[in-house]
Amino acid sequence: REEGSVGTVFQTESSRISQQQMLDLDEGEEERERLRLFFDETSFIPFKAVIDGRQSLEDVVKEFPWIQLLVGTLAGVVIEERILMLLREYV
Repeated sequence: REEGSVGTVFQTESSRISQQQMLDLDEGEEERERLRLFFDETSFIPFKAVIDGRQSLEDVVKEFPWIQLLVGTLAGVVIEERILMLLREYV
């Protein structure tokens, strides 16, 4: 805008920004930067970051919840077998 236009001479109450609001904006910028760095290193699509070379397969192997996968798979097999046994008894 040019000097003297309405936006530079008159300010509404909502257009004034306090120092605390400026600090909050700075913190928001820092958080957005950290989030951008996180997204640069990772991916929403499984293994895309590994394929692109942003993460190593070694990291994936270390971070993968192997115990939970094993326990969940075994629990699923047991539950499925019990349900199939009950269905066979009723049929």
